[in-house]
Amino acid sequence: MGGEHVATAARSARIRDERLRVRFWRREQFLGLGFTPSEARVLAKSAADLHETRRLIGLGCERHTAFRLVR
Repeated sequence: MGGEHVATAARSARIRDERLRVRFWRREQFLGLGFTPSEARVLAKSAADLHETRRLIGLGCERHTAFRLVR
């Protein structure tokens, strides 16, 4: 029984670590698009679509407008 608990805890830790890595990567991507660190953090935690955000910025949408649209 104890082995199952350890395996479940290890799996949970891996999932948590992977989510953090993805969030940090998303934050870097949003920073690269010109968002402030605070905006990038909010967007990285949200369900904001990174590809849609890139498209909006690429079409000339102002950063603050894109932020409001995708968050």
